[in-house]
Amino acid sequence: MITKKAKQNRVNIHFPVDFMSCSKLGAIQIETVRTGIEEGWMGLDIGPETCSIFQRIIMRAKTIIWNGPPGAYELDNFRTGTESVLFDVVTATSRGATSIVLGDDTVACATQWHQTDLLSHVSTGGVAAKDLLQGKVVPGIAALSNSNQQALL
Repeated sequence: MITKKAKQNRVNIHFPVDFMSCSKLGAIQIETVRTGIEEGWMGLDIGPETCSIFQRIIMRAKTIIWNGPPGAYELDNFRTGTESVLFDVVTATSRGATSIVLGDDTVACATQWHQTDLLSHVSTGGVAAKDLLQGKVVPGIAALSNSNQQALL
């Protein structure tokens, strides 16, 4: 559904093309969309080719809305994709892009690497922020709007 709507609106959606996966025994390998993730393995991060593709996309962007790390950044072996995206967003922000980082996990990884001050906007209220971006009325914002000022006095 979303890919159809994006196509109708001439919006590109970019998906990972490779993944870092892990077996139940802890072995790690890179798998691709073409090969798929092997039975009994779990995809836990984006792969190096995806990092490179995403970097080019992020560097061209004027506005970046990032909600959700692309990997299990809490695990040392699966933090590379998240780290790559984060530092690319920070670099793009330093070059004039507006970065909006949403959600607890995304903010946690930005905080872990001490990058929150280098981003335009950071919000742990992921659902409320997404609602606001969709044009929905967010109760906290509505309560602070001029139309509701008298009710607050």
